[in-house]
Amino acid sequence: MNLTHPAPLARLALLVLAGPILAQDYYVNGRTGTDAPGFGTSPGTPWKTITYALAQIPRPTHPAGRRLLVEGNQVYSPTTNGETLPIVPAFNVGIEGAIAGHGRSPVIGIPAGQTGMRFRRQETYHRDQVMLRRLAFDGGVHGVELGADPGQRHRPHLLECSFQGQTGAGVALQTFAPENDDPRFFQNSFTGPGDGVRVYASGSGAVVQPEFEENWFHDLVEGSGVVLADLSPGGATLGASFRSNFFARCSNGIWLRSAEFAPPTNVTVADCSFVSMRISGLRLDYERPGDPALLVRDCSFVHCESGIRALGVTAPRPYRIVLARNTVTACPRGLWVRPQGVGIVAVSTTGNRFEDCGFGAQVDPIPASVAVDLHSEGDRIHSCAAGWYVSSPGSLGATRIESAHVTGCPGTGIGVSATHPVVLLSCTVADNGRGVALAYFAAGSSVDHCIFSGNTIDLIAPAGATPTYSCFESSSWPGAGNLNHTNPQLLRPTYKLGPGSPCIDKGDVSAALPATDYEGDPRFSVGRVGGLPLPDLGADEYVLAGSVHAFGTRGFGLFRFLPRIASPNATARIGESLRIDLLDARLPVSGTPASAAVLTLGLRDDHGFLPLELSAYGAPGSLLWNDLLVTIGPLAVTPAGTATFAFPIPPLGALVGTPATFQWFAALGGVNAAGAVTTDGLRVTIGR
Repeated sequence: MNLTHPAPLARLALLVLAGPILAQDYYVNGRTGTDAPGFGTSPGTPWKTITYALAQIPRPTHPAGRRLLVEGNQVYSPTTNGETLPIVPAFNVGIEGAIAGHGRSPVIGIPAGQTGMRFRRQETYHRDQVMLRRLAFDGGVHGVELGADPGQRHRPHLLECSFQGQTGAGVALQTFAPENDDPRFFQNSFTGPGDGVRVYASGSGAVVQPEFEENWFHDLVEGSGVVLADLSPGGATLGASFRSNFFARCSNGIWLRSAEFAPPTNVTVADCSFVSMRISGLRLDYERPGDPALLVRDCSFVHCESGIRALGVTAPRPYRIVLARNTVTACPRGLWVRPQGVGIVAVSTTGNRFEDCGFGAQVDPIPASVAVDLHSEGDRIHSCAAGWYVSSPGSLGATRIESAHVTGCPGTGIGVSATHPVVLLSCTVADNGRGVALAYFAAGSSVDHCIFSGNTIDLIAPAGATPTYSCFESSSWPGAGNLNHTNPQLLRPTYKLGPGSPCIDKGDVSAALPATDYEGDPRFSVGRVGGLPLPDLGADEYVLAGSVHAFGTRGFGLFRFLPRIASPNATARIGESLRIDLLDARLPVSGTPASAAVLTLGLRDDHGFLPLELSAYGAPGSLLWNDLLVTIGPLAVTPAGTATFAFPIPPLGALVGTPATFQWFAALGGVNAAGAVTTDGLRVTIGR
């Protein structure tokens, strides 16, 4: 397998990441080498096999280390150079492909049914000294096997390696003992048919906490990118962190499985992209009762059967799922939470976007013994077959949806069949079949400060349900502060309030409203000339002076290239100059800035093909956030990785209330095939 990298950037970044400089180098060349004493200490007199070399290298004293450089452009296997498999790494000896000037990583050719490399269970391997770097593992059952015995610890650092054709897993980590195994994976590539990385905690009390950054998991059609499973009888501490990883065409991107009696399982997934998952982008199975805590933020899920799903049997303890600022698009199920058993499942969703899905978000515990506490704040569900669907057979738990946009769903926008309290607060429900359908209205339930517009039916609710301070365009409901048969004058397709909306300043000043609207504008804002800061109805708070807010997810490139968009402007009045900044457009290790940047302007962020994932254009993980009406640049980027453009807002009264969207493209060679990464978007509502 030929795995190429932007070598100068990679060497610079990895030199910093590698830690202490290794004290002595040794050499292997499967074509020209000789397995005999006196060889291996120079490039001109290499050993022939990796196994022989590892047996000859003197054992260093920690924290010192050694490095074995393996010549590239060839295959190391029993049939090519007489390699003995599995290769067993030595204490504090790193193994690296010596590809400088040669182009291709050395390939460990693994026969069917065998393993390429197996770490000794009775040995400790330190992260700073033991690195597998620029190696290609081809075929076999497992590329690398890890997992320590009692008193030992496996902490190798896997960098720029590739794993292809393993029927089991590229890397298999199984911890049987109460020990701490925490390898780090950085810029590796995993291709099927099996799993990319399989992590099993089989020993009670084991602590397994791998880290994944900038890895590529692709074409694992029969397997998952990463499997994390606690299978211990007494429970283990299983955790992982994921940052800026890319998953494409797998069964699952990340599959988390928890076990009975498990201590808190903490998994954080940030700035990752999941494209075309056959089952799920992120899959959480309560197959053996545990209590995982899952945080997913700033990730994108595109064309997955399920974006995020959590199913299985729960135990009498708390569970936590926190989703923040994620984008889920073109998935039959955006979010699906279906616990069984007993216990409490707390689901918190903030600022997420679910677009062009089947069910946008579905929470439907099966038995009455499960309590689901759902709190949604500032989420947007648009153009899905159905928006929010919450069903619970018991009275346990609660549902609270506030500052949400649920729009353009031909089915039901928000459907709740649960006898627990349901609160819908400051929501905009528009252009759906049935806007809101409530089967019950338990004590503590309310529909308050909501807007209903363009729905076939605005609200279905049982007798005794009385919405308050809400606007109904096509129906009439008794209740304090309601606006009946009133057009809220929403600006489609953003569904923000127009400057002449009757919903402006019509909120209840004594109500316990959310502190901000879905974008972050203060809920008590001045919306009229000469007016007071009063609350509005619906998810959007109209701000007379205009508003400026980032939205969506930013793209990512190699070496933690994560540019973002921002503005110091608090207002966006006609006649003002709006400053739009590009930030963080440089490599954090080397400090290399983007070579140039282009600013784009559009009027909408949900037009047909939007958001568009840019893998097909060489920028995997980047999303296009506007309709590209205008491009500005290329513009210069400073050594600090910043650029700025002063956008003059024309002094035209007709523009007041108009939303516009901006996005940067930051160019830097080597971060991906396209040499450019997108930022998140900036939504600007023009005011006066």
